[in-house]
Amino acid sequence: VLGQREPMIRDAIIRVLSSKKGDEVMTVSGKEILKEELVEAVNEAIGLEKQVVVAVYFTEFIVQ
Repeated sequence: VLGQREPMIRDAIIRVLSSKKGDEVMTVSGKEILKEELVEAVNEAIGLEKQVVVAVYFTEFIVQ
């Protein structure tokens, strides 16, 4: 299921990330909000009734 939905998942992630400004994600609370929005967007892109993605973890974080 995820493999077939990969383009939609990538699009959802890019859409959320591109909607943010640098100062919005520089704080801890801003990163937490971003994580929640990414979880929601990816689950919507997957299109199943059951929530598949429950968390997002950042291993690197670069703001340009």
